[in-house]
Amino acid sequence: MNQDAEHLRLLSIFHYIVAGVAAFCSFLPLLYAVLGFVFVALSRHPPANPSQEVPPAALGWAFVGLGIFLFLLGAVLALVLALAGRSLSRRKRYWFAFVVACIECIFVPFGTILGVFTIIVLSRDLARISEDIVFDRASAGLKVHFGRRLIIGGICPAFCSNRISASLRRRPSVPTTSP
Repeated sequence: MNQDAEHLRLLSIFHYIVAGVAAFCSFLPLLYAVLGFVFVALSRHPPANPSQEVPPAALGWAFVGLGIFLFLLGAVLALVLALAGRSLSRRKRYWFAFVVACIECIFVPFGTILGVFTIIVLSRDLARISEDIVFDRASAGLKVHFGRRLIIGGICPAFCSNRISASLRRRPSVPTTSP
């Protein structure tokens, strides 16, 4: 296994690990929702001591809404991180993994470390792959070479869209001629 494949394998494993940590941490905001339900329940039942004030029900519902929103946000983040790890392990959707790596740089410290290393590895792989991609159009037998600028810029004719992902997984063998 070459070094680039090993780096992609390790990055996919670390994406799965960070996704698991994010999924676990996404349950913590549910404590706000529970606290909000306690406030709502207390606002409906006045305290035994009349000098104590009852917490307003709106505050409780605000806590419930905040807790559920943050839980859903964390769950979506964990899902996106797991999908990025799967994309890296299958060597598909490099751009999706690249964008996720840029977004996960916000989450200090593990997201930043993982995001920076993912950006470095994917930038190195994309630059190398995009210089050597050659497509064969089956219907016309036309060979089209896309240079680095076109692939990285995301501009590609429609007939090549399905062949890009296939050729990113395997490099075409180029016949060598000896002099």
